[in-house]
Amino acid sequence: MGSHAITTDRGQSVLCASGDLDVHTEAEFSSALGRYLRPVPPRPAVIDLSRVSFIDSTGLVGLMKAHRLTAGELVIRNPSPQARRLLDVAAPHWFTLEPAA
Repeated sequence: MGSHAITTDRGQSVLCASGDLDVHTEAEFSSALGRYLRPVPPRPAVIDLSRVSFIDSTGLVGLMKAHRLTAGELVIRNPSPQARRLLDVAAPHWFTLEPAA
């Protein structure tokens, strides 16, 4: 399970995901994305994956939905090593990846 918080960092609204992003946590992550992206998504939208311990194709689909809802203005900040591997292999050109500051 994970918990997801909306914070502010460097003047930007950030969704900080944590724990697993998989089929078992999809509803929780989807709900957090909905709170973060609606009614109007921040520009750019920033999702911090530094505390994500596991992500599978279900989590990747959630990120792709966020990409679509933000018209491509989505930054993935500080992906964990496991998340970075999945993004590099499955969606290398979908997201802007940003290391930790």
